[in-house]
Amino acid sequence: MLDAARKLANERCIVNIEFRPADVHSLPFEDNKFDLVTNRIALHHYSDARKAIGEMARVCKPGGIVALTDNVVPPDKVIAGHINHFEKMRDRSHNWAYPAARLEAMFADAGLKVEHTEAFPKEIEYSICGSFPRQA
Repeated sequence: MLDAARKLANERCIVNIEFRPADVHSLPFEDNKFDLVTNRIALHHYSDARKAIGEMARVCKPGGIVALTDNVVPPDKVIAGHINHFEKMRDRSHNWAYPAARLEAMFADAGLKVEHTEAFPKEIEYSICGSFPRQA
């Protein structure tokens, strides 16, 4: 991911940027460091989403923005469980996708005010033969 980001920055002649690998659960930045913290289609891979959101909030300046885009599941626990089960079979790095209300609660618990949410429908298509990795 970092190599792709470096390549894109180079192609667009962006020079005022630094790339640094880090653990989202323990970011190596001081409190209130950034005006904007973004996280795109990654939260469902983290082992502790609540801690990751807390870290994003910690490094964001007061009045700054924490912007998150991620997959969400329906609020029905049975349906959410099935979706997460199939996602884990399809992608072993998948941990858990949450309903929007649960994500909003995690943001509030981290001291963040949710100002805008937007949901886009996503069709999930699974091929019985091709979507799942072979079991060893």
